[in-house]
Amino acid sequence: MNFKNVYATLLCVVAIGLTSCSSELNNDETNALNPNENAAREVTVSASKGATTRSIINLNGKAQWEKGDAILAYNLANPQGFDQLHARTQGVYSKFDGSIKCKVGDDLAFFYPYQDESKSTTPGTLELNMQENTIEKDGVAVTKVQDGTRETLNHFDYTWGTLKNINFDGPTLLQDIEFSKQYSILKLDFKYEGLALKNIKKLTIKGITTKATFDLKTGKFTNRVNDGLTIVPPTPVDELYVMVFPDDNFEATYIIETADNKTYTIHDSGFKLDVASYYAYTVEKVIDPWIDVDGVKWGKYNLQYEPGTKVDGWRDAYHLAKNPWDFFYTESYPLYTMGQVLPRNFGNDKFDHFRWGDIAKAPHYGHSNYLHYWTSTQDIQKQASTRDEFGDLAYYASNKTWRMPSKHDFEHLMSSTVGYLGYYIDGGKPVIGVLYVPTNDRCLKGTTRWIGGSRRSNINYTVNVGVYGTNCCRLYNFTKVQLENGVFLPFAGSYQTYNDGCPRLDKPGSQALYWTSTGSNWKQATAFTAYYHSNGCLSLPVVSTHINATNPKSNMYSIRPIFIGEQQKYKK
Repeated sequence: MNFKNVYATLLCVVAIGLTSCSSELNNDETNALNPNENAAREVTVSASKGATTRSIINLNGKAQWEKGDAILAYNLANPQGFDQLHARTQGVYSKFDGSIKCKVGDDLAFFYPYQDESKSTTPGTLELNMQENTIEKDGVAVTKVQDGTRETLNHFDYTWGTLKNINFDGPTLLQDIEFSKQYSILKLDFKYEGLALKNIKKLTIKGITTKATFDLKTGKFTNRVNDGLTIVPPTPVDELYVMVFPDDNFEATYIIETADNKTYTIHDSGFKLDVASYYAYTVEKVIDPWIDVDGVKWGKYNLQYEPGTKVDGWRDAYHLAKNPWDFFYTESYPLYTMGQVLPRNFGNDKFDHFRWGDIAKAPHYGHSNYLHYWTSTQDIQKQASTRDEFGDLAYYASNKTWRMPSKHDFEHLMSSTVGYLGYYIDGGKPVIGVLYVPTNDRCLKGTTRWIGGSRRSNINYTVNVGVYGTNCCRLYNFTKVQLENGVFLPFAGSYQTYNDGCPRLDKPGSQALYWTSTGSNWKQATAFTAYYHSNGCLSLPVVSTHINATNPKSNMYSIRPIFIGEQQKYKK
């Protein structure tokens, strides 16, 4: 979500003059009206020309009073019910006439719009509603609901101010009063996975305050009712104006319905909404970096180490790959048995193959570190040794928002999805891999497929799918959209030789080797494997055989993490 506080505050300063009305009181009556005694006093309240905003809201400049605006006045020191003042004229400057029960030393509260006292459950409080509100216009009660337009916001212009220890100069009270708006204004537009949502016909905001009790003395809100808001604009719109109560932790779920009858849901994490503030921002649902497979959020991208990078939420140099097919040092042809010669700046080069359980020296592929792995025989998921030397690298690197998958996680992935063997062309370079797509189809679930054939997933079996680049190749040609809708595991090879003089990846493009968190013994652990041979035969993806459990921990394999953090609080 992107937001910007456009106006730090929306305040208005009002100079008020409370005077006896000479047209209605003769001199004898005026003398009898002792300012030290409580009495109903005919007054005129003046809004200064410096007032910045009132009942006709203007987000770009000074707003105006509207003739007939009714203001509530309440004596905080000697409560005697609500009094009412009315705007005499329209404009930035106006006067208000009416009667207030008060005396010297009293504290007064003022509030717009006026509310009948019968609606209050407790003396000195108001029941405010952001879904709908009723105000008086020319003596007629007018009720409106929020509809996303700026004009309707005038109906919810909740404004409050107080005067302390009032004092009369004869029959006249002259003091300044500072009014403040008791709401925040949101100007909202929406993006869903990169798509700007247009022609919005209905917006439902769940989880936010609809009703609250306002204390005229303290200016605090209590008894919040979080029923949310429903906004239906007169015609479909691209952006909406919404007035809400201020909130220290404004967290909402937006349900957006567009004119083409599509519905989008976006959950927005909590942030502070200051009182009397205006925010214009885009509520955005980013593309999730994971795929939900029966409640397990499988990452779409491999773990990578790249010196000089810093991604929010991750430790320095660690992040997820940019694309599902990405791995460092991709070859132009997938069936080479050895890759290009790697840079020899060991430990300071970008790398995305790691030893099992290694944290302290995880990206160092020099020979001196080949035995730096964890000798634990247990599952190391979300675990770490003393001083974080060894442990779950994904968990450590992501500051506990991602973790390594276990052997069971891989078994569950293969049994709950359909796996497709294929390739993606990235800038002319083919990337071989297996794509696991969630499905409820019983005929597809738990199978691995290629063009013209299929087998049950997770079995030790080799099939002939043809050599890549020939007419007999039976691998699927994936699109980018297809890869984003599943878990694509590129055959990224491994690093095993530790030849400092000529370091190369082993079978980059033709072999899948992914670590699980499941240890076998002090020097071996379980890995997910698949192998596309140069003769066109392909050993199907598998994780449960005896051979899978005998992978040397010194080998450097890929890691595909699982997301365990909070939604919308992740980074790649």
